[in-house]
Amino acid sequence: MKKFTHLDIQQIHNLNGMAVLAIDADGMITYANTAANDLLRRERAQLVGQSLFLFFGGAFASGQTNQKKLLAGKPVSNMELTFQGPLGEERWLLLSSQMIVDMNGLAQTYLFIQDISALKKTESVRNGSGRIICTTQFTEDVTRQKELEEKMHRYTSNVEILNTMGKLVSESLDIGEILQRVTDVSTKVTGAAFGAFFYNRLDGHGTSNTLFTYSGVLPEVAEKIGTSHNSDLFSPNFSLEETVRSADITNDPRFECNRSHGVAKGQLPLVSYLAVPVISKLGRVIGRLSYGHSEIDRFTEEHEKLVVGIANQASVALENAELYEEIRYLNAKKDEFIGLASHELKTPVTSLKGFLQIISKRMTDQDINKPFVDKALNQTNKLSALIGDLLDVTKIESGQLPLSYSSFDLVSLVRDLVEQIQYSIRSHYIAFYSKKASFMISGDKQRLEQVIVNLLNNAIKYSPGADLVNVSLSGDAGQAIVRIQDFGIGIAPEQQERIFSRFYRAEGLDAHISGLGIGLYISKEIISRHKGKLTVESGIGTGSVFVVEIPV
Repeated sequence: MKKFTHLDIQQIHNLNGMAVLAIDADGMITYANTAANDLLRRERAQLVGQSLFLFFGGAFASGQTNQKKLLAGKPVSNMELTFQGPLGEERWLLLSSQMIVDMNGLAQTYLFIQDISALKKTESVRNGSGRIICTTQFTEDVTRQKELEEKMHRYTSNVEILNTMGKLVSESLDIGEILQRVTDVSTKVTGAAFGAFFYNRLDGHGTSNTLFTYSGVLPEVAEKIGTSHNSDLFSPNFSLEETVRSADITNDPRFECNRSHGVAKGQLPLVSYLAVPVISKLGRVIGRLSYGHSEIDRFTEEHEKLVVGIANQASVALENAELYEEIRYLNAKKDEFIGLASHELKTPVTSLKGFLQIISKRMTDQDINKPFVDKALNQTNKLSALIGDLLDVTKIESGQLPLSYSSFDLVSLVRDLVEQIQYSIRSHYIAFYSKKASFMISGDKQRLEQVIVNLLNNAIKYSPGADLVNVSLSGDAGQAIVRIQDFGIGIAPEQQERIFSRFYRAEGLDAHISGLGIGLYISKEIISRHKGKLTVESGIGTGSVFVVEIPV
């Protein structure tokens, strides 16, 4: 999925032609747009990677308040400073800053800079002999400077809005929730009386399906939208390929067919109008943001650019949500297939196992075919266990893995399992030690047995070069602890959390080590449903210790 970063917002900065720099917590420049290159008379490569204070050292003296603010990510508003270009020319600049934290948690402080040199006037004071004794600089056009300061304030506010919107829509992967959040926030920041978001999505058959949300419109009004002429501009049927802004649609020739006389009941009192298409990364129009107001000339060019930025972020968020829904759908289909396939396989495998058992029992030990039948029976048992594991996965995913609680002696259970596996395994010696002769617990005996058997089999399977497995049992009145230690290949630290995920197998395993990556997933789920913990301690080449903690 795509994540929002500061580079997404830079596209909006470039549209406004304002010089923009981004710095990190150490004051190093991480980004400079084209306007910044032109203003500071330096190429991007001469700015990025350099300290901001190398260029503005005098204005941001070490320890000075504004320098501390910038490094701490605190906003600086309408600060005047001088800048000396590479040829020695001095320029007056107006600077504001705003910190933005992107979806990766990376904090960047943005500096927005305007050249106000043209507003400054220099006057020299001379003595009686005509020699200059001092020079003063002052703002010649105070009104114009105030306008620039106000523009700078609005600009930093808009950047903050875009950043907040990016976080807001990224917090959800529900399409309906994203549409409503974007509609509510964008309607508010544009000052619109009402707003709407229309989203055209394709279903699995390629059929277009329009979802829409409204803000500032009563439900009963929203239901009737599209039944009157000027409300067509707020209906899903109104197509839009490019941004449209009108100060007064009642006198705008582009909307001749949408004019009406008076406002009928259930009709939107629409005069000012703004609509922005939402475009996918492939360039396809996937939706529209529309805003209206009953008064003339309520939407400015600034509002238009702000909504374009919001539409870009909405497009990314909707793309992520669509991908998430597709993944969920495919996952559900996969789980459905695994469940059906496992059920279909279970009956014939069970029958095959039964027939092989009958044949094996009727054979004498001297029968030359008996070893082959026993091998076939052994492989059938493995296949039956695999089918059982797949069925357990589907039960876990559907929340239908039942537990049957009873009281039993954990020491006896573990000892019996060790003896059973030791009887069938000659490659390893399984050493069992318990601090207690008996340890009564309450749990699902069959499921906990499944966990211990899986961990013991794994310890043997993943230590082909070793010949020892240690099993210990300890605990107190609060919990029982079973530790199963092997001296095998081990698990890399970065994989230790993922090995408990469904269908995940550790990387770098030899081809002859088989498995589907579901045993540890099932084991962890069983222990979690006993309100316990299953963890691992491991290192490459030193083996692994799996620790089962079960509350008593």
